[in-house]
Amino acid sequence: MKKYFFAFIFLFFSSFSFSQLEEGQRLSKRLSKLMKEADDALNDYKFDKAKKIYFKVLEEKPNLCAPKRALTAIYFYQNDYKNAAAVSEEVIERCPMFSRIMYYEQGQFYYRLGNYDKAIEYFERFKAMQKRPPNTFGYNGFAEDNKNRKYISIVEESIFQSVYARDSIPALDVSNISNVGHEINSNKNDYFPFMTNNESVLLYTRMITKNNEDFYVSYKKDGKWTKGKKIENNFNTSANEGMCTCTRDNIRMYFTACQRENIGGSCDIQQAILKVTDTVEVLEIEPLDGLLNSEHWESQASISCDGKMMFFSSSRLAGFGKTDIYVSYLQSDGSWSNAQNVGPNINSEDYEESPFITNDGKTLFFSSTGLLGMGEQDIYMSRLQSDGSWGKAVNLGSKVNTSARELGFFLTADGKTGYFASDRPGGQGQLDIYQFTLSQPIKSDPITFVEGFVKDAITKEPIQTILELPSDEKIATDKNGRFFRCLPPGNFPYQIIEKDYLPHVDIENIPEWDNRTFYPMEILLQKISFDSPKDEPIVKTEPIKKPSPTTIHNQPTTPIRYSLPPLQLSIYFDFDKSIIKNSELKNMEQFIRQLKNRNYSIIELKAYCDFKGTEEYNILLSNKRANSTYQFLIQAGVPPEKINYIGLGEINDNQPRWKNRRVDIFVR
Repeated sequence: MKKYFFAFIFLFFSSFSFSQLEEGQRLSKRLSKLMKEADDALNDYKFDKAKKIYFKVLEEKPNLCAPKRALTAIYFYQNDYKNAAAVSEEVIERCPMFSRIMYYEQGQFYYRLGNYDKAIEYFERFKAMQKRPPNTFGYNGFAEDNKNRKYISIVEESIFQSVYARDSIPALDVSNISNVGHEINSNKNDYFPFMTNNESVLLYTRMITKNNEDFYVSYKKDGKWTKGKKIENNFNTSANEGMCTCTRDNIRMYFTACQRENIGGSCDIQQAILKVTDTVEVLEIEPLDGLLNSEHWESQASISCDGKMMFFSSSRLAGFGKTDIYVSYLQSDGSWSNAQNVGPNINSEDYEESPFITNDGKTLFFSSTGLLGMGEQDIYMSRLQSDGSWGKAVNLGSKVNTSARELGFFLTADGKTGYFASDRPGGQGQLDIYQFTLSQPIKSDPITFVEGFVKDAITKEPIQTILELPSDEKIATDKNGRFFRCLPPGNFPYQIIEKDYLPHVDIENIPEWDNRTFYPMEILLQKISFDSPKDEPIVKTEPIKKPSPTTIHNQPTTPIRYSLPPLQLSIYFDFDKSIIKNSELKNMEQFIRQLKNRNYSIIELKAYCDFKGTEEYNILLSNKRANSTYQFLIQAGVPPEKINYIGLGEINDNQPRWKNRRVDIFVR
């Protein structure tokens, strides 16, 4: 976190003068000159030179705390936390009242070393130092006041992060972290990985020059990645094309576009159609409708599995820091809502970027330079709370984060493999893409990627139609009869009312799925034949004819009949709903079993509503309820010609309203 370092160094510039040496210390003119020379080198960020001079001073004055304190800053900058902590311990032991803030910073050193108990100890000691008046710490007690207040404001969060890192992070069980190799990584910055569901195509960003980022693609062939190449179709420009995200059916892509036409700020998020075959093509690039983009910088989007939430980073005003994470929602007209800041539990005073949302929409990963971390930039996670807010961000820990820079987290569709970028030592160049495995998926609700097709039952021609759900949500199929949904395992009830076809009501049992391929659904609609009942209410039925008596030996007799009790059932519906509730399905299944054991001529369905709504609306709603029940019986094997149904509208009586939202079934 460079932010902390430069503030740290500034304090040394203001306090490392000869009058600020610890009590009782005096330097010769020669050592005073050396100290000033070292301070000047430190001020110019010439750290190796400054370190060399401070060591000369310490050769003659080995117990002097000021140059040792300066050395801790240099070690911190050079990511040498082991030496920073060791030298800082010497200063604290020799000069415990030299500085208040050195206790907090010592906690930082131990945090980055993964010694969380020691980190907590020093954060607590820093809190205890606040009970002492500033003059206890001499000149530094006043010179450090601003930084001291800053550390006070974040010390509780630092303790929380340390406790979480100590107790919880190992549960992620990250293992086998490895560089993805030279076919993908180069001597430049390679970052922001995105992978298709079957893990055979990797999209990523490469920084060609400081002002030119391009999209690259690599394909997995026989278990090995091919050499990364630029995406073609004139997609890349001389400006920046940044981090991409795709809907989980890998059809629509959202990406960062900079210095193009129709860009509101320096960079905007745009959309395109992604065609993945043996190669990857990017087609139909368009700006986003709505208010997601602003006149400021927007970048690095992550789309939720259902395609309805977009998380991204923005530098727009009124945020918490330099760049914050925001979320925008897809509206019914296809436009994006005005973006909302995800809040102070995630966003800091510095940079938050590269969000990634899990399939269930309940865990958000992101990178930050402003939260307590292991290095320059770390990866964190936050979980959605029951009130809709995001919980406190927690560092992924030292198995993922290092003293270097980590960003651009991505999790595969099956939740078992993670990818991120880092400039840690041992890579191919600058930022490289790394991968790791999880013995168990990160805690989240299971989600299945469902791809469905609605077709004519006879011709198998696709049908462009609407699936209606109990929640009143509507799913539209495209011209190929296709729809895609991210669904939790379990019952998926729906109905389709399509012109010239019988109403289709069904419940699909969605299993848990690894999502490397889509769970397939095929819905076949039956055309209405000339003798099939229509959708209009039936107001009159023909009387049921009794069977003729049989004749034995030319004598009229009455056949022996075994009397069965009348069979009838009432099923109840939720307010303003027309799909059979899950709680009523067992009753319907029992009814079907009883129906198979008897002869019958006709089944009559009479549907009702409560008195809420207009009379016309209630007639329509009651007919939809009758239709749902009618279709269920057909699916169960009842011949359509043996069912009559009618929607009778509202009932306004003394019964509870829920009893009037029903269909009565009579077997004759």
